[in-house]
Amino acid sequence: MSGHDNDEPVFLRERGTRFVYNPRNPIGLALIVLTVVGVIAYMYHLHDSSQWSEGEFRDAVREAEQRLEAEPQRILGFSIGYEDLIQEAVEEADDAPEIPLVSVEEIDSTTFEAGTKDVGTSYCLTVSPPQPEPELMLDATVTLTVDVREGPC
Repeated sequence: MSGHDNDEPVFLRERGTRFVYNPRNPIGLALIVLTVVGVIAYMYHLHDSSQWSEGEFRDAVREAEQRLEAEPQRILGFSIGYEDLIQEAVEEADDAPEIPLVSVEEIDSTTFEAGTKDVGTSYCLTVSPPQPEPELMLDATVTLTVDVREGPC
């Protein structure tokens, strides 16, 4: 501070030990504006990184197809079926947003439709062999063949 009588501090003490920016000081006002701009930019980033684009979703479904075919998949009774395997493979794709929201709907034991609310395009996945009937103690390992087609099933 330069010692002028009208100088305002950058921070004001409020309610004991709490400090706040002083809007009457140019630096305090700049800090207020920068804080607001920073929060808005961060919220935009969160919004943008939590949504799928058409290309990201298409690439994620294609990558899921490759992941599911790459190695045998383990099916655990009622807990993990093809729907869960497909959803997990899409959500773990490299292009997936930070918070991927994917829905996979079983059409029949070999056909599944993957989609998301962020994009209008859904994908039809045909999986073979057919999904085994759920059994309480089933613990099977299957090698899958997956065919992906753009559009609803």
